[in-house]
Amino acid sequence: MPSVALGESILEWFAQKGITEETVHDFGVQVEADGAVAFPYGDVGRKLRYGVPTGERSFRWPRGTDPVLFNRRDLGKGHLFLVEGETDTMRLRQELGDNPDVGVVGLPGIETWNPGMANDLRPAERVYITLDNDLDYRVAGRVDQAYRTIRADLGAKAKRVVLPRGINDVCEFFEDYDIDALRVLIERDAQPGESRFKVTDLTITPPPPRWIVDGMICQGDIHIIIGEMQAGKSWFTMAMAVAIAEGWDNFLGRKIATHGRILYFDEENPEDMVIERLQRLGLTAKGAENIRFIKDAGIRLDRDPDVVMDEALDYRPIMIVMDSLTRIHTEDENSAGSMARLFNDGIKPLARAADAAIVLIHHVNKNESNSVWKRARGSSDITNFPDSGWDMSAREDGSYQLVNFKARRQAQEGKSYLSLVDKPDGSIEFIGMGGYGDLF
Repeated sequence: MPSVALGESILEWFAQKGITEETVHDFGVQVEADGAVAFPYGDVGRKLRYGVPTGERSFRWPRGTDPVLFNRRDLGKGHLFLVEGETDTMRLRQELGDNPDVGVVGLPGIETWNPGMANDLRPAERVYITLDNDLDYRVAGRVDQAYRTIRADLGAKAKRVVLPRGINDVCEFFEDYDIDALRVLIERDAQPGESRFKVTDLTITPPPPRWIVDGMICQGDIHIIIGEMQAGKSWFTMAMAVAIAEGWDNFLGRKIATHGRILYFDEENPEDMVIERLQRLGLTAKGAENIRFIKDAGIRLDRDPDVVMDEALDYRPIMIVMDSLTRIHTEDENSAGSMARLFNDGIKPLARAADAAIVLIHHVNKNESNSVWKRARGSSDITNFPDSGWDMSAREDGSYQLVNFKARRQAQEGKSYLSLVDKPDGSIEFIGMGGYGDLF
C-alpha cells in the first residue's frame, strides 16, 4: 500500500508523547493510504498501528514472520536499553542523543519475546530492560513473567530498571524527569556481578547465642510450645516469665543468662486466674514491674501487626509470650500459605525488630499420633517455622512430660518430666523430675 505524507494530526500525536518531528523522520515512520501509522522493522517489513490519533488502537504485524526488535540499527552497541513499544524506543533514543556507546531497541509487544531477539542481544555487554508499569495486577503479572523469560535467556547481562510508581512508560517518565534521573535509577541498583541483597560475611567470628534460659529460650528466636488442654503449657510459660522477671538464677535447673522485661499477651485465661497463678509462682511487686501482662486485647497479627510492633518497640522486652497462637490471627491454620504469611509478615519481623524471643503457645488436634508434627493443630508450617519446639503433655500421675522436638541452635534434647508442687505457704513451684537425656 502506498504511503502518504505525515499529517499534522499524526505529528501532534507524537508531539504529545514528547517525540519531535525530526525523530519521527529519523525513524522512517510513515502513514499508509488507509491511515495506519507504519513503523519500519527493517527487512521484516512494517508494523501497522491503526487508531492514531483517535486514541483507539490495533496492530497488524507482517503475516508469516516472527516479531523482531524495533530500531535494529542500534544492535551493535555495547549497552542497550530494551523498552516496550515503538514510541518508548523513539523517545528514549531522542533523549540519549547521538551516543555511540548506548542504544535503544524496542520489544513490539510484551509477549513477543523469542529466541531470535535473545541472539540479537547476546553481543551486548549490558541490557537495561525497562518495561511498562501497570496498576492492573493481571497486566503487571504478564510484564513480570516477560521479564523473567528475558532474564533467563540473557543471563547476568540483563538488568531491570523499574520506573517510579505511577509512571506508566518511558514517554511518561520524560514528562517529569530527564536523562540524568534515568541514570540515577540505573546506578541505584547493583552493578554487574554484585548482589542485590545484603550479603552475609562468612569470614567473621559469629556472635554466641544470646540465651535467656540456657539451651531453651534465645533472644531474637521464635519458640513454640504445643500441647492439649490441661497439659500445663500456660503454667510452664508463666513460671518461666516469673523466674526471668524476678531475677532468679535458674529455671528448672537451667541457668537464666539474661533478665529483663517480658511482654505477655494472654487471649485465653481469665484475669483473676492469671493473677493468682503468677503470685503463687512467686511473682512479687518488684518482679511485676518487669512484666507487662495484656489480657484480651484482640490482637491480630495478620491484620494489624503494627500495633504489637509499636508496643514492643516502646516497652523493649527481651521475651514476648503469646497465649495462644490460634487467638492472635484470623487466617486458616490448615493453609500452609496463610501460616507462612502470618510468620513471615507478623511474627518473624516482630522477633527481629524488637530483638526479643517470641514464645508461642499452641494447641494440638484430635489426632492420637505419637508424632509431634501430626499432633500439632493446623499446617506443618506452624511447627516447621519456629527455631525451637517443645511438646508438653499431662501424665496419669499428675506430672507433665516435656519433649524438645525441634532445635536449630543445638542438638535436639530428649524428654523430661515436670511437676507442679504445692508448698506449705500456699505458693506453687515447677520442679524437674529428671528423665531421658537429663534435660533438667
